[in-house]
Amino acid sequence: MADLGLRRELRQPFDVELLREGAYWRTLGLIVSADDDPRHLVIDEVWEPSLIAEWNRGCPDDRRVRAGDLITAVNGQQPSSEQMLDLIHACGKHCSVTLTIR
Repeated sequence: MADLGLRRELRQPFDVELLREGAYWRTLGLIVSADDDPRHLVIDEVWEPSLIAEWNRGCPDDRRVRAGDLITAVNGQQPSSEQMLDLIHACGKHCSVTLTIR
């Protein structure tokens, strides 16, 4: 992982289910990059306004998505980071996407 000055804390994995509807259906709100481990994506930034920002506002602090977190699965699948991006991009309007965050 590129050194972004982010300290990675050990967190228990949790799922974030986002329904691509509403004003921000096009914007998940995540800037991600490949991790040194090709099975993960690193969350570099969280944007607002976005679906993730709405998720973060409605959940407890320990379930908020933040820079430095890892995406370890998409819709229950654990493919390569490139394939995870493909799965996320393939999800259009009215589609649900579940990200496993660690």
